[in-house]
Amino acid sequence: MPSITSSFRNELFKQNFRNVGWISILYLVGLLFTLPLQLAMALSKEYVRDPYGSGLFDHTFFFEFQSLFLFTIPVLMAVFLLRYLQVSASSDFMHSLPIRREALFRHQIGSGIFMLITPILFASIIMFLFYIFVDVSDFYTLGDLGYWMLVTIVVTLLVFIASVFVGTLTGLSAVQGVLTYILLLFPAGIYILITFHVSYFTVGYAEINGLDQTFEHFSPITDVLMTNRLEGQDVLPIGYLTLAIYFVISIVLYYFAMIIYKKRPLESATQAIALHSLKPVLKFSMTFCFALFVGMYFGETQSSIPWIIGGYFLGIIIGYLLATMLIAKTWRVFTFEHAKGILVYGIAASLIASIIPVFWQKYESYVPPLDEVDYVYIGDTYYEYEDAKLYNESLSFIRSDETINAIRTLHEEFIQQGDPLNRSGKYYFISYKMKSGEEVQRSYRMNPKEINSELKAVWETEDYKKLAYPLMNLDPSNVQKINIHPHGPGNAEAVIVDPAKMKEFFSHMKSDINALSFEEMNNPVGLQSYVSVTLDNEKDRRAYAYQRNTMIPTSYENTTKWLKGEDLYDIAFTSVDEIDHMKVYSMELSENQYPEDVYHQMMNGDSSALTERHLEVTDEKQIEEALKGQQSASDGKFVVGIHYDDDDDFFDVLSFNEENAPDFIKDYFEDVK
Repeated sequence: MPSITSSFRNELFKQNFRNVGWISILYLVGLLFTLPLQLAMALSKEYVRDPYGSGLFDHTFFFEFQSLFLFTIPVLMAVFLLRYLQVSASSDFMHSLPIRREALFRHQIGSGIFMLITPILFASIIMFLFYIFVDVSDFYTLGDLGYWMLVTIVVTLLVFIASVFVGTLTGLSAVQGVLTYILLLFPAGIYILITFHVSYFTVGYAEINGLDQTFEHFSPITDVLMTNRLEGQDVLPIGYLTLAIYFVISIVLYYFAMIIYKKRPLESATQAIALHSLKPVLKFSMTFCFALFVGMYFGETQSSIPWIIGGYFLGIIIGYLLATMLIAKTWRVFTFEHAKGILVYGIAASLIASIIPVFWQKYESYVPPLDEVDYVYIGDTYYEYEDAKLYNESLSFIRSDETINAIRTLHEEFIQQGDPLNRSGKYYFISYKMKSGEEVQRSYRMNPKEINSELKAVWETEDYKKLAYPLMNLDPSNVQKINIHPHGPGNAEAVIVDPAKMKEFFSHMKSDINALSFEEMNNPVGLQSYVSVTLDNEKDRRAYAYQRNTMIPTSYENTTKWLKGEDLYDIAFTSVDEIDHMKVYSMELSENQYPEDVYHQMMNGDSSALTERHLEVTDEKQIEEALKGQQSASDGKFVVGIHYDDDDDFFDVLSFNEENAPDFIKDYFEDVK
């Protein structure tokens, strides 16, 4: 009897190879194309290794094609290998063979794994032979080869077993393929949906930085495709711990698939869902996910609670009806019975959706106690925080208790005034590093006028200025050269290379920055010039690669006076001679408008915020007076466009409020009235 059973298994394997062996061959050809062939071609020509390459996952070896094979070949193998489950006649025949269901399942899955692993091992052997007989040190190491083989095998197994698991749940091959990718992406997808859902009802919840930190690790597809996209770092697609987790998940899914396979009724072939008990699960899952998805769409496009809630209800209807159509395999589902189903599943989805934000109530109101905080970062966005950690770690944090307490007070005001659906204010990001090692991060979008006094208390501290102006922390002895480039279309720039003069320049800069008021920091006066420094060593270059403020406004009295004494002022700043003319408009700004935006709109077409009449200025004295306007002011009354030639191709923008505007501007628009 064992010999008969063995004969059946041998014949089954031969039949499987005839049916799906082409997939294994296709996988082998793909791997040979992306690895040995690319290596051979690279060896035949002069090649410079990418210093940030990722071994055999590098672009030299067509990482994109490898990823395509990695996430399509195992699914194809599972779909075609289990095709007999989806056809009634084939299902009846296969299960009439003298082999227990459990043994048949193991044999089929074992055949699939063998046909998937063999191409990987074959390609690895060829790459190992290259390693032995050819100098491939510019391309990969033995460790790179072992890592590639491990990642490829584990991810291939995970995707294959996941597709097998889905195949035991459905009676349609097309549904098996689609649901496999939905299953693989589901953890990352539901995390994104819940993250945005929470952000609409929780003040300070930073959905963007939450996604950036974690969401790609919730799916093998995003884990492989996105982690490798990090530039400037020698990274690997997946960590070893993650690979171990994937392997465990594969084993768990395999045993669940076996259990379902043993209980699956034969007549479930051609049915979308093979087990009747799973149909309500599918209906609820699609109802809930579509509710969150449509709600997220309206939340991001409309930023309005009524629109978001309307989106949830619309998503409930769409999700339930699509699930019903899938199960019934017909679009004729618009009946009273299904209307009751929409009501029942809609209530369940709504209850869960409404409960989720409740868990973030303490999150919303939490301000870390002063004695538990080690240091704090405060800036505009999470991305700047990541840059600060990467390039300027030693200088990017505030450690004094006085300033930390001022930030805590500002944080409390954010909580009181914050609106999670505000999409028009300025971004503020706070990250507390706790003494316990944990991080507490919050993100807000606010109108600065609502928190003016609290912002002033933070911005005017020496600690914040050191964070916001990294040039304050530079050691002049480590600087090779200073370049100061003015606004405008020209290429002229002031250059300082004398060590003594560079020391004097930084001394005056620090003095001016320390003297800055909150208003001057927020709305600098005049056209600022760009400052760049050339540093001696790589450590300093990395530390100051990230700089949020490398500008000198004309209001820096000590610095501008020193530049004039060194005959550098006219080169470092835009002079009156470089300006062809100015155009001055009177304007009425709405809450979310800035003079720069309004003037650009006008130059590109039209802006209803500007008066039709304008003052054109060509007199040098008036131009010099108009150059004292503010940048980025939100309370401007007059906008000044600075044009460097008569065709208006390149221009800068300043503005004045009514109090500070020059008399000739106020007189002109007073006469116009």
